[in-house]
This record gives sequence, structure tokens and C-alpha cells, in this order.
Amino acid sequence: MADYDVSNPTYGPVRRLEPTDWNHADVFNATIGQAVENAAAIYNASKIMRNIRIRPGDWNSKQYQINDVSITEDSIVNVYFNNASHTAVQEAEMTGKTEQGALVLTCVTVPVREISIDCIEIRNEVKVNAG
Repeated sequence: MADYDVSNPTYGPVRRLEPTDWNHADVFNATIGQAVENAAAIYNASKIMRNIRIRPGDWNSKQYQINDVSITEDSIVNVYFNNASHTAVQEAEMTGKTEQGALVLTCVTVPVREISIDCIEIRNEVKVNAG
């Protein structure tokens, strides 16, 4: 028995099975296969990174870059700083932007304390098969 290929999944419509459908594996596999692809496409469109520490000496020209291949220019990225870092982040007047392969954090003033990030959520557009 073979597994469904989800190496490059796209989200698409799932055909509803009808009472008149022929009871054959080809009929069921096409429908179930698209449902599996949909789940994989949604799963692949998001990623979570955890426990990132930024020491004061890690900043380069008031910037710190977090690299990951899943980040694109259009990614939606949510950064969850550890509660102990909130004051330092506010004092640094930190902002962020995404570019291909990286989240770039920029500050007005380089923090003098370590910044702890508990979690970064990366969300990308789901590939849709209009088919």
C-alpha cells in the first residue's frame, strides 16, 4: 500500500462522494488524496520557532537577523517576547520586517540586556490549486 505524495501540496476542492459513485479505490483515493493534500498545504504554510536569545553583543548596526527559509517578504510573523524582556524591547523601540529568508529586528537603541523570545509564529499563504 502506498502513501499519498505530499511533497508539494496544494489546497484545492474536495469532490463530494455521491451515492451513485462506483465503489472503487480510484474514486476514493482521488477524494481522500485531495483532503490529505489540503491538510499538508495548511500545515506547511505555518511554522513555529522557539526559545531565541539575543545578547547585547549580537546586534549589528542596531539590527538582528533571524534566518529561516520559511520566511518570505509576505510572511505574517508574530513575535512573542518573554515577559522579562518587555521593558527592554520597549526601551529599544524595536520594530521588525520580513524579507526573503529572514526576519530583521531593528532598534533605535541597542538593548543592554538579553532579549528572550519565547515563540515566533510564521504564517504564509496557502498554495491553492484552482483546478
